[in-house]
Amino acid sequence: MKACLFISSILLLLQIETILDTHAQQLAFVGDPQQETLEERRARIEQFIYKGPLFLQDDSVTAIRNLGEKNEVVETDIHSDDPSQYGYIQGSKIWKWDGLEIIGFEFEESYGRILDPSEQILKKVRPELITITSPRWKLLNGLEVGMSADRVIEVLGQPQRREGDALIYGGEPSEVTFYINENKITKIIFWYYGPD
Repeated sequence: MKACLFISSILLLLQIETILDTHAQQLAFVGDPQQETLEERRARIEQFIYKGPLFLQDDSVTAIRNLGEKNEVVETDIHSDDPSQYGYIQGSKIWKWDGLEIIGFEFEESYGRILDPSEQILKKVRPELITITSPRWKLLNGLEVGMSADRVIEVLGQPQRREGDALIYGGEPSEVTFYINENKITKIIFWYYGPD
């Protein structure tokens, strides 16, 4: 009987150790906000801003158009004479899917350099604004619409500023805003003001 209790105790201790190891690994991956320097915190937030949208790893126009289901995307040109589109670069486009909107500037990869006549020109997108309203669109560190606002703070630390129910990280030239309702993320917006 004592041998069974001893073995059970050892197994319980091993389970506890495994749980603690897993938690320590998660903290190491995310970063412990209590132990990092200001520079490390800025770097972590900047990494999230620029690498956060996992669905946007390929910035070619073709890849953007192929996000989501076939024929799901709606693509619209921005015209400078439309007052609702004030502030966006002439030639920008809006791509919309269920739960995702990307406003970006379409450009040729060859911009600013002389091309060899045989070289194929690849069109790319520089995002200006990414709006996410669905958990369908995955982000770095597992952050997504619908999860607890506490998880944002766990991953990115306290926001640099708050505006109402919005948690804002970063700043010029780029930032990410988490909109919160009843402690749940309802919308995430990535703003890219300058060159990335």
